[in-house]
Amino acid sequence: MRPAFPGTAPHHVSQADLATVLRKHRNARGLSLAQVAELTGYSISTVWRWENNKRGWTIGNLHHVATALNMPLRSVGLAESSPRQRTRTDSLNPDSSRRGEGDDMQRRQFLMATAATSGLAVTGMPPKESTPTIDEVMFGRFDVEGTAGRRHIAAQLAAAKTDLRATRYAELITNLPRLLANATATAEATTGTMANRYLAQAYCVAAQTLIRLHDDARAAACADRALHAARRAGDPVIAADAVRLVSTVVRRGPGAESAGHMILTAAQDLNDATGLPGADDRAMYTKLFAVAAYTAALADDADTATAALAEADAVCTAHTEHSDVFTAGDLATYRISVARRLGDFGTAIRHSRATDPNSFATCEQVARYWQDTAISWQQRGRYDQAFAALWQLENKLPQEVRYRPWAKELTTELISATNHREVREFAARIGVQ
Repeated sequence: MRPAFPGTAPHHVSQADLATVLRKHRNARGLSLAQVAELTGYSISTVWRWENNKRGWTIGNLHHVATALNMPLRSVGLAESSPRQRTRTDSLNPDSSRRGEGDDMQRRQFLMATAATSGLAVTGMPPKESTPTIDEVMFGRFDVEGTAGRRHIAAQLAAAKTDLRATRYAELITNLPRLLANATATAEATTGTMANRYLAQAYCVAAQTLIRLHDDARAAACADRALHAARRAGDPVIAADAVRLVSTVVRRGPGAESAGHMILTAAQDLNDATGLPGADDRAMYTKLFAVAAYTAALADDADTATAALAEADAVCTAHTEHSDVFTAGDLATYRISVARRLGDFGTAIRHSRATDPNSFATCEQVARYWQDTAISWQQRGRYDQAFAALWQLENKLPQEVRYRPWAKELTTELISATNHREVREFAARIGVQ
């Protein structure tokens, strides 16, 4: 049972400081995100958001986490007294007009305690087995010693792609920074195209992971790096995929129209550059048109969405050879998605009923299918069917509902609409308060 103490964290400690403390302490103890989640009773996604400075703290959070992980209270900016005696409600984000010398001293003491608790020297050198973050890799704050062999990077990349297809976000969050660090060091040390191809693919996997976690700023940065690496490698297929990822971030803002233009241009560029001779070339071309259809649906452009789906269907029908880049199963799920985004929930459900979810080859297809099915039922006021779809997804891909914001938002709406005991229990399992 997690205590709920009043007040927010002390204002002499910033969110970024607390994120650093938790991450360094976890690394020093050799704990995974899942292990910290189990020890503290919070979800993996909550722990990840704390470590990446994307979720605020309360005194109750701090006291509970510090106690569960055997961290001195001073390492999170708390005195050794009970948090029940604290009633401070100041913001975590420091305001220099409200801070005095006492706060500055407290913060210096806090930083010293951080170093001691996480096993760091006062110089700030990381522990020998420190696990980097994506930020540390991207901005040059973490370097690997030497370069990893191509076989090693290929194996890391294959594992990351497998985790992405299986929607294993906890593993991706833990392992991606090391993959990016190794791929970056190798690409910088060699002049061959293969190292840049590996780097581009690694950043594509990182961007896709962050997009699914709705960390759009980091996703955009990773997609941009993937695009530059793909161009250095002279690989138009990976470059097209990187453009797709950039457009995904763009369309989440007010730029759905420009995102659609970006995707269609990438499809034309891919066709011009390659002539679509191979299965992967054609599969990427088909994927781009499916994404263009979805992007048009977001902008309520039914004509463009229908035309783009027709082009994707024509290529998929004319060329039946297999490619992992995009399959007929992927296209089937996009039909459901496009109908849902156009607000035609009846058509979305008809497409869903006409599709056998057990026929999908990848977990990504399964996740997209049940997401669109659940939301379509909810939009039609059929809450039991919506919850049944969520429940199916949890049974097949539990991390998909524990990490993805849409699942938490839908669960919150279902609680408000039904307040069923099963829904409340489901909410507790996926970390919805």
